[in-house]
Amino acid sequence: MESDNKRSMVMLGGIVGTVALLFIVVPGVLMVAVPHFHGSLYDDPEIPQDFELRRADGGTFRLSDQRGKVVLLYFGYTTCPDVCPTTLHDLHRAVEELGDEADDLSVVFITVDPETDTPEQIVTYLGYFDPTFIGLYGTLDELQPVMDTFSVRVLRADQGETIPGYAITHTTSMFVIDRDGYLRLRLHHGGDVKYLVRDLRYILRGRYPK
Repeated sequence: MESDNKRSMVMLGGIVGTVALLFIVVPGVLMVAVPHFHGSLYDDPEIPQDFELRRADGGTFRLSDQRGKVVLLYFGYTTCPDVCPTTLHDLHRAVEELGDEADDLSVVFITVDPETDTPEQIVTYLGYFDPTFIGLYGTLDELQPVMDTFSVRVLRADQGETIPGYAITHTTSMFVIDRDGYLRLRLHHGGDVKYLVRDLRYILRGRYPK
């Protein structure tokens, strides 16, 4: 009788242990199997309006020519005191973490201050962070449709609309376009670099929630 009780206790302990293990292991497996983005996925991704702007290092950049690569767009300006340099530094760290996968990623900086940001200034500025980053510029009339396409807002001090102490206040998000040209993801400023890397890796590998 005592032996039967011991066997029952052992079996019960085994069952309890198995159930506990399932509670630990299964969620972890699901996290690996099902992509969990920290940025905001677009519910109904579309191909954004094509655009062409001048490259700060010479030549032109046309968005549609980037098919087959993942494109990350960031709108900023070279005299930005904090948000832009922080974002570009994080992007450089993300590119390093991605390793060879970053060969299929184009990081594109588009100036929102064309009156100040000369091509030479943009090239020098981006060189502080990562010389592989692409800098684009144009007249305000050329840039405005591109900003409108991605709902980028720019507030300027000379118009009395910006935050005190800032010459320009602008949308700080990053916009990620997949290999097929669809706008897939909006990344938010200030997130942990490890999440930035994870989200970009998902896009590079074409992994999305079902």
